[in-house]
Amino acid sequence: MLDESLRHSIRLRAADLIGTFVALRRTGKRLVGRCPFHQDSRPSFSVCPDKGVFHCFGCGAGGDVFTFLMRLKGLTFPAAVEEVARLLGLPLPQSHGHTAACAALAAVADRATQIFERWLWGKEGEPGRAYLRQRGISEETARRFRLGFHPDHPTLLLHVLEKREVRPESARPLGLLTRKDHRWVGCLRGRLIFPIQDGQGQVRGFGARTISHKGPKYVNSPDSPLFHKGQLLYGFMQARPVLRERGEALIVEGYLDVLALYQAGFTHVVSPLSTTVSVSQLGALRPLVKRVVLLFDGDTAGQEAIPRIFLPAEESGVRVEVAVLPAGEDPDSYVRVHGRVALDTLLARTLRIDAYVLDQLVTQYPREQAGQEILALAAQLSHPITQLTFLQHAEATLHLPSGSLTEAAGIGHATRQQLEELLCGLLLTVPEVRERLRGISLPLRNPRLRVLATRVLQNESITGQRAAEAERLATAVRGRTDGSAGVSPQHGHPLPSGPARAFRKSVDAVRINT
Repeated sequence: MLDESLRHSIRLRAADLIGTFVALRRTGKRLVGRCPFHQDSRPSFSVCPDKGVFHCFGCGAGGDVFTFLMRLKGLTFPAAVEEVARLLGLPLPQSHGHTAACAALAAVADRATQIFERWLWGKEGEPGRAYLRQRGISEETARRFRLGFHPDHPTLLLHVLEKREVRPESARPLGLLTRKDHRWVGCLRGRLIFPIQDGQGQVRGFGARTISHKGPKYVNSPDSPLFHKGQLLYGFMQARPVLRERGEALIVEGYLDVLALYQAGFTHVVSPLSTTVSVSQLGALRPLVKRVVLLFDGDTAGQEAIPRIFLPAEESGVRVEVAVLPAGEDPDSYVRVHGRVALDTLLARTLRIDAYVLDQLVTQYPREQAGQEILALAAQLSHPITQLTFLQHAEATLHLPSGSLTEAAGIGHATRQQLEELLCGLLLTVPEVRERLRGISLPLRNPRLRVLATRVLQNESITGQRAAEAERLATAVRGRTDGSAGVSPQHGHPLPSGPARAFRKSVDAVRINT
């Protein structure tokens, strides 16, 4: 967490930092310039020095200085914090892992990576190279991802690290060495090594696959000050240069899936190091892409993992879609057998994750039980607008009367009406909300709002009474997000507690992170 004094210092100097990347000139209380995130023919980019935030009226980008650097340079949030502190000459918060302990672990990780690489391409690495040939992974791909090999010898890594003045206690947190029978032994021996890098190329941990069928198929570094599995994406450093260009990321389960797809030309591929994807991992992708496609294994385990990603996907604000492989296939086998064109065709047929989850529930359960499962899922969604739209989609999928699930979830008529108005206001004022909901027929109960939302999502003109209604809704949202303490500027009464009040916080989060 950033302490308040540091936040205040950053807020006061936000314009200085952004001004190092964008030529700004003062207009009243704001600074304006050409947006760096799109081809800006006129100064659409605005910075508010008092609040330390920016907004582009052309492409809709906006947020604080951290969001700015994450979008501009493709940084993760911790890396953006480090960059802000460095550029502004401010003390770095210790909670983001930039401590002496982390620096020491990073040095050990770099040395171990070099050792594993040398072994893979030396005489010791023939078993590893043979396995790569068997899996169709080229030397160029293996070198790009810095693959390595640990010979099947218990103390070899210990001796080499000691020669490089690395104590075994320093290698233990990375899962490289452990104590066994009063001696230090290597944990990854007899395995192909996959260094796990952050977006800047720093090795933070290791994945390792057995090639001798001894022990578990995969082992990973344990959590440490340097390595947190739920915050890293395998292949992110290699994919990052093309993510913004393509506007999408492809998420697969395994290391070898990443290598096979990258080699086949799908260079926007990453892996979450497990069969789950966290809000933090999706948040690292959010500044770079407009959508994320999940391509998990076609077996039961892979398909059952996807519904578990629904909640992180909805909480992250990233548009997540699902591509379904044939039963028994994984991305690696599919692209090797069927080729790139076939995979491109499969990836062109995706479902939004909420639609996928609803289809799964309807297929697995009778309608009444499916409704109960849907209500339980909706109760875990923290953003009331997200909760409302999910329940409305569920009503349409289950062919239930409009409002039945929302009322069962405790969203009464008055609150529902306000949430529907707020949703339309967001469609009118926040480009990212329009992008996320484009192509969806929103089952709004209010027919007037339903027509307005449809026209907005289809980029149709709004005239007459609808234009006045649109202005009222947009003004109401701006009033609530500009610190109006929940009082509608049109009606002059406070919003009720519960979902609508909680929604104001979600609006702030959407506006800051877009």
